[in-house]
Amino acid sequence: MGMILFLFAIIGAIYYRKDKFVIALAVFIVFSILLSFGRHFPEFYKLFFYYVPYFSKFRAPSMILNVTFIMTLILSGYGLKAVVEGVKDKDFKWIMSVFGIAIVIVGGILLLSNTFNYMTSIEPQRYDANTMKVIKTIRREFLVSDTRTLLIFLIVIAGIVAAYLKKKIKIEVFSILVLLAAGLEIFTVSNRAHKYIHLGNPKKLEQSEFKATPISKVLSSADDSQRAIVLGRDFTSNHYAYFYPLINGYSAIKLQVIQDVIAHNLNNAPTQDKINWNIINMLNGKYIISPAQLNEGFLTGIAADQGRKQIMYKNSNSLPKAWFVKTVKKFSTPESLVLFMNDTTFNPASEALVVGNNKDETFTGSGNIKLLKKDPNSLTFDIKTDSPQFLVLSETYYPKGWIAKVNDKELRVLQVNHILRGVEVPKGEYKLTFNFHPETYFASVTAVWVGDILIWLIILLGIYSVYKRKKKLT
Repeated sequence: MGMILFLFAIIGAIYYRKDKFVIALAVFIVFSILLSFGRHFPEFYKLFFYYVPYFSKFRAPSMILNVTFIMTLILSGYGLKAVVEGVKDKDFKWIMSVFGIAIVIVGGILLLSNTFNYMTSIEPQRYDANTMKVIKTIRREFLVSDTRTLLIFLIVIAGIVAAYLKKKIKIEVFSILVLLAAGLEIFTVSNRAHKYIHLGNPKKLEQSEFKATPISKVLSSADDSQRAIVLGRDFTSNHYAYFYPLINGYSAIKLQVIQDVIAHNLNNAPTQDKINWNIINMLNGKYIISPAQLNEGFLTGIAADQGRKQIMYKNSNSLPKAWFVKTVKKFSTPESLVLFMNDTTFNPASEALVVGNNKDETFTGSGNIKLLKKDPNSLTFDIKTDSPQFLVLSETYYPKGWIAKVNDKELRVLQVNHILRGVEVPKGEYKLTFNFHPETYFASVTAVWVGDILIWLIILLGIYSVYKRKKKLT
């Protein structure tokens, strides 16, 4: 959404200020903008976060702006309608004052561009003085360039609206010019993004965003049945996910079990460094990327990136994609299970933790597991064992859709170690498969197809009825 449409939205809100629907739109827009500030406007945000049911489930407050844009677009339609159909000569001054105020504000930002800071409070700690100077210069250049372009658009659109209200141009010409101006304004923003973020050119995108480094070269050539984890300040970064599966990173749809382990286990070990290596091991943490030197005996330094100031280690204790355990230990509550995973006696290589009231179960833990196939929706293993075993799979537990089968016989998938999957498998030689087949998804797809067919039938029937009516008239 551009400034032109926003100004028409303001005109629509003012002109139709007695219309109940317009009032509702305007109130919602203001409300959603205030809410999107999140922690930057805590007095307002906390009121909803703590007291409105389910509101706390929204991870990124700014996402509500997607709805704000739609509401503003509808309101801008009312503004265009007001200019085209409703305004009278007495409305000329206040309508032009809307554009005039916008021009003054944008012009003021341009004049004051040298007075802005162009950096956050933490950036001087992350970058040296020369780098920070370059970043500030680039940001100022972007601001000045965009502000100049916006100022030109505002002056042009103000002239177009004035010409139409003074009856210098016809409505057809006015409509075309407004659409062109609004479209060009949005295009300049999109073109900037396309120019600097090469989404349509993977090679240029790699060169600008994912440059090859000693760490990325190792990850790109490694077996992707394991995972890497980035410790420290870049824990929420998805950068290395471009090259290799990650334990860490940011996702707006992260499952609660994942957040539980991050919040209560990953950095809550009763050791000096607080890192819970048992958790990293059971999550296939083969490669450890850290901004600081790590002195654990099971870690071997294999690469370093001077630019990102990171060292990568190979973890000899990481567990494979799936393994057999000797004990299935039961806990009465998920909370007690999660807390036990911080205990130094917890050994994920030999024991699995589940919630239940039955007695602990024991197995020999002997046999062979070989990963044959892996993709997002299926896993296939070759199993060889001379007795029933309990298998732990290092993939996130999700109850709705994952089906485990041996020789077409479905196995019960259990929640293991709070975050992983586990199945009890029979003795013998066979293939074990995990397939994701959520019933709700396929039911929804069927409903969509039925809906599409009904819509097309309604359209065709409407066309046929119009054709039949015209035929009768002739």
